[in-house]
Amino acid sequence: MKAIKTVFIVLFVLVMSCEKQDSSKIELDSNFTFKSLTNNKIGIEKDGKFTLNVINDEVMDAFKKFSLKNGLDLKPLSFKVITIDENNYLRFYNEDDQVSTIVLIKGDNGHYKTGGTVCTSTVCSSGGGCIPNGLYCTPCKPFGPDGPTSSDCKRVTSNEN
Repeated sequence: MKAIKTVFIVLFVLVMSCEKQDSSKIELDSNFTFKSLTNNKIGIEKDGKFTLNVINDEVMDAFKKFSLKNGLDLKPLSFKVITIDENNYLRFYNEDDQVSTIVLIKGDNGHYKTGGTVCTSTVCSSGGGCIPNGLYCTPCKPFGPDGPTSSDCKRVTSNEN
């Protein structure tokens, strides 16, 4: 009889802890809607790591809309979060070997939002590309000794939200 009570207590604790985790996940998901690419909440820091807290399709759709609205004519194939000099960026890999990069800005509450500047490059996509630095883009830094000396970086700064 004592063993049965112990089993029930353990099961009760497990069920309660699972319910608590699920409700916090639902709360986080409901706070993040990703309708525009720039100046929008996108993730959180958890255990010292960035966690994307929006659906990948929403991010791709927002980038496509941003590209059309700003006359960039980019066709994204994929994206990933990259880290350069301890800063997080969202990098889109487009058709025609182009890359587009937007900074992820960490707020005081551990939430990350996207910045307002998107930098796109073709020539520099083989290296680090050009990345946002405030309202501007860093110079092109292609890999290899035969890389170009001039930048093809295109900057679009937007205050959409």
